Amino acid sequence: SGTLAKDGCILWNAYRGSGIKPLEGDPSMWLSFLSHLCPVEDEREGTLIPWLATLIARPDIRMRYGLLLISTLQGVGKNTLGNVLAKLIGMANASFPSERSVTESQFNGWCARKRLIFIAEIYSGASRAAYDKMKPILTDDIVEINEKNVKPYTLPNWATVIACSNSDRALHLD
Repeated sequence: SGTLAKDGCILWNAYRGSGIKPLEGDPSMWLSFLSHLCPVEDEREGTLIPWLATLIARPDIRMRYGLLLISTLQGVGKNTLGNVLAKLIGMANASFPSERSVTESQFNGWCARKRLIFIAEIYSGASRAAYDKMKPILTDDIVEINEKNVKPYTLPNWATVIACSNSDRALHLD
């Protein structure tokens, strides 16, 4: 973090990296984990791995879509993925709100200055609440932040979302 000048303005850079340095090595354990988490090869190779690589290695790119990981079996590694990603991008850049925080609270400080929003369990079924609350976080370049006892303010939006569920009716989708 620190300040920088751009277009005649003084800006504050709140980004804090993880401190993890890349190393040469054998990625087979990681790839095996991803194969277990996402057994459909086309989905894993064509969507999941490129999305994860962009999140980890390119903080300058904001992806405008998130991941909804659904497995009716518990214990396949969805939360492990969130914990690993948070460490790789830096814990200060990740948030782990509950579904209730996302859908029912008027406050959304959980998305301020974050690159990854990880929702461990979401089940809204036919309700549009989660969909409606998450859409601006996924698509808008600017997000209004409403934190308790703080006047609402706007920030550039760098957040992207991974939501997980053990139900195939996790979200209302148009």
